[in-house]
Amino acid sequence: MLYPGDRLYIRDKEEKQESCSTEQRHRFRVKNPNLELRLVLEDQYEKPIKNAQCELRVENEVLHLTSDGLGHINQSISATAKNAFLIIKDQETPLNEIVIPIKIGHLDPVEEQSGQQSRLNNLGYFAGPLEGKSEEENKAMFLSAVEEFQCDHGLVVDGKCGPNTQAKLKQVHGC
Repeated sequence: MLYPGDRLYIRDKEEKQESCSTEQRHRFRVKNPNLELRLVLEDQYEKPIKNAQCELRVENEVLHLTSDGLGHINQSISATAKNAFLIIKDQETPLNEIVIPIKIGHLDPVEEQSGQQSRLNNLGYFAGPLEGKSEEENKAMFLSAVEEFQCDHGLVVDGKCGPNTQAKLKQVHGC
């Protein structure tokens, strides 16, 4: 993640040469690593949504998946993917089909308040920010979300997202 004031140095590309015999065919492969998208499906009571039929739409690819017995979905995706949609098609859910947009690579570090808010929001604790609300109202919303999270996870409830709360938030969120 880059923030205002950060400095970035990018080295010049280095040309690579390979020695090969002439008059023959040679195959070269560029290593393009994939990302692992890991999701955990839980209901409002934090119980896993087991064996749920899902459709994961990553960019132009459609994958048909099933969550495991712990509600986990692990899927290798392209390293260049930026957006996805998870469509949960399960008879147990109230709407029989739930569409969840996923932004890939858009999470700020847990040390930043924006990263804390995003993680709390992803976990169902409404931490804001809300447009049209005053700075004080947004601060109160964030404080309340942190306190709820701390209470739910056996932490000291002080409304401050310090190192212990950040570590737990990262653990529960998964990153």
